[in-house]
Amino acid sequence: MNSVGNNLRAALALALLAGLGAAPAAAKVKARIIENLCETASCTRDFSNVGLTMSPSGDIYGVNDQDGANHEGSVFRLHQRAGHNKWTYQTIHGFCAQANCTDGSFPRGGLIADTAGNLYGTTQTGGPTGHGEVFRLSPGGAFDVLYGFCPANDSCPDGAGPGAALTYPNAAAGAFYDGVSPLTGVAYTGGSHNSGTAYQLTPGSGGWSFAVLINYNSACAPDAIVMTTGTNVYETQRLGCESVGNGAGAIMLLQQATPSWKETVLYAFCAQINCTDGEDPRGQVVIDGSGALYGADDEGGNAGGTAFKLTPDGLAWDFQLLHTFCSLPGCHDGVWPMGGLIADANGNLFGTTNGYGNRSRSGTIFEIGEGGGFQTLHEFCSGTCKEGSRPIAGVLMDGAGNLFGKTTEGGGQGSGTVFALTP
Repeated sequence: MNSVGNNLRAALALALLAGLGAAPAAAKVKARIIENLCETASCTRDFSNVGLTMSPSGDIYGVNDQDGANHEGSVFRLHQRAGHNKWTYQTIHGFCAQANCTDGSFPRGGLIADTAGNLYGTTQTGGPTGHGEVFRLSPGGAFDVLYGFCPANDSCPDGAGPGAALTYPNAAAGAFYDGVSPLTGVAYTGGSHNSGTAYQLTPGSGGWSFAVLINYNSACAPDAIVMTTGTNVYETQRLGCESVGNGAGAIMLLQQATPSWKETVLYAFCAQINCTDGEDPRGQVVIDGSGALYGADDEGGNAGGTAFKLTPDGLAWDFQLLHTFCSLPGCHDGVWPMGGLIADANGNLFGTTNGYGNRSRSGTIFEIGEGGGFQTLHEFCSGTCKEGSRPIAGVLMDGAGNLFGKTTEGGGQGSGTVFALTP
């Protein structure tokens, strides 16, 4: 992806110079609202923490988990006509449109897009037997259930309640799904220990075939996954898995060891005194060309979370602290980076925090430079603020360096906004 651009860098540099000797000021960069979510008066508050996806055509897609005609969730599209500043919002699928919600309900994982513009995602409930599904949605709105979990409606050995966004070979490099490789996902319940499964769906001439890769135990299903090659899946495991390290979360590698798959702990958090390395990671890790991993966790450090780098060193992984949130006076740098990070082509990292900043404690958009410097790009306001507040799910970037994201509160109906941060 491209850099955010020289104009934004200049604004940030001026803001830093102006703030020397005082609490660091945020860059004067405005977030432009491109859509108020849930605009109707009957709207149910959404609070969806699922991020956005961009298709090959440049359209932005997302899910709302309580929106739609039946308040069981929806998929929406934002389209910008060439040469126009305005984006057009369209709901392209409302869940639970079929009897007994056999088309699914409550989409809790993010979407992925293939090279033809088809979208793939999961619903946590509904589907053929009510235990969740994997679905595909064409650019024209044609909807297909690719797999319904727990088809025998029994103990669900295949898993149930899928949630994390699907991944596929070369997803970590930012490539679109090719439409023919296996899709890998995570279910949060079911399996042999009733703690979820990692699974794969493979397309073929006879339809999609399903296979369980691993059965999780002790409630250790990861919160996010991302694949590099066809046999390396990096897992972000949240706080609470007592069987790994201190139970403070971990970065894991799920790897095929013919014929089975196995998990390896790369780093278990709260390994340092007082958890100065952080705890409770949530978003996908970013992987650079050397194989180093970058991510964020929303607790530990100064109780506001950290951003980190993991570098492979033989059989071990070296931990490097990139930033401790709430390390500036008044937590002007924000707290709780719950959505993980993204990177541009120059190695700069971008993300959001769910709290604080120096306006109304309602979150920030931030950048960590390739050399390690931290910048606050934007601070959100609170309450009924038109721009929205409390961005949970991080940001995505287009080829021009524009950042797009979603807030969970504020906006016209108090149910969040989709915003753009333009260089």
